Amino acid sequence: MADLEKINFGSAGYKEWLIGKINGMKKALEAGESFEHSESPEMLERKLASYEKALKETE
Repeated sequence: MADLEKINFGSAGYKEWLIGKINGMKKALEAGESFEHSESPEMLERKLASYEKALKETE
């Protein structure tokens, strides 16, 4: 899904989109809540790690 967003937003928009997603996931984890389609904390942590990896690849 992140690759599709990169196409839709361009490089700069993609980076901002990733940062927004990462921040939202971190807040959800801290609050013990679900985020979008990630119901369990384990799933959310895996998703967060993949988004953080994608962000590092943009730098």
